[in-house]
Amino acid sequence: MFFHYKDQIPSDQVFHGLDISHIIALLVIALVVTLLLRYMKRMPKKQADHIIQIAAIVLPLVELIRVLWLIMVGQTDWVRLLPLQLCGTQIFYIPLAVFTKNMAIKEFTCSTALLGGIVALLCPSGIAGYYPLLHFQTLQSFTLHAILLFVPLAMMYVQGFRPNIKNMPKVMGILVLTASVAGVVDACFNVNYMCLRTPPEGTPLVDIYNACGYGFYLFVLAAAMTLAVFLTYLPHMRKNKKEKQKVSAQQISS
Repeated sequence: MFFHYKDQIPSDQVFHGLDISHIIALLVIALVVTLLLRYMKRMPKKQADHIIQIAAIVLPLVELIRVLWLIMVGQTDWVRLLPLQLCGTQIFYIPLAVFTKNMAIKEFTCSTALLGGIVALLCPSGIAGYYPLLHFQTLQSFTLHAILLFVPLAMMYVQGFRPNIKNMPKVMGILVLTASVAGVVDACFNVNYMCLRTPPEGTPLVDIYNACGYGFYLFVLAAAMTLAVFLTYLPHMRKNKKEKQKVSAQQISS
């Protein structure tokens, strides 16, 4: 049962979104990430950097294991195995962010990986209602999205990286480029990566799509993503403003 595909699992054995077992799992993930970040904060910088690098290497391996499992259970349609969901693309972006000095990619992961990790853990679409909590696919998904949560937080909280709102156009440019690749694959192979063709089930976007059509749905999706990315900058904008005010006050007093 642990490795069975969803069509082989009885409905009475699956977990559901935000039921007791799911909430407990979320609390455990939050506790582990918080304790690890606090522990790393007290570490020598080199050791903390190594942990972040290990997480960045483990991430694509976690996704590769899922693909191998899907092939083993008979899901061999290669187009549906591509890492073209926003969270899936992080197997490329997070290692680049960790091992390079590209500021735009670092900020892209700090925004999109963090958002994707939070949303996917709270609303595990395709997992909740299909698999038990203690199932390979569930544990793989929680592990992958916990890493998406951990790495950006570690970059900011432990390494001291601070996104700058001036780089948001570059971040959105990377997002548009990524969505364009997904959109081409969607159009050519009739799939729905990044929800560019149809809205995710069980969300208000379904009502918008049904009432207003595809064009308006795509506009709302783009606007919502832009707003979400902007909101990730707000804490850093406030912190930067406070530091500037503090420096100005010190200069005046001196």
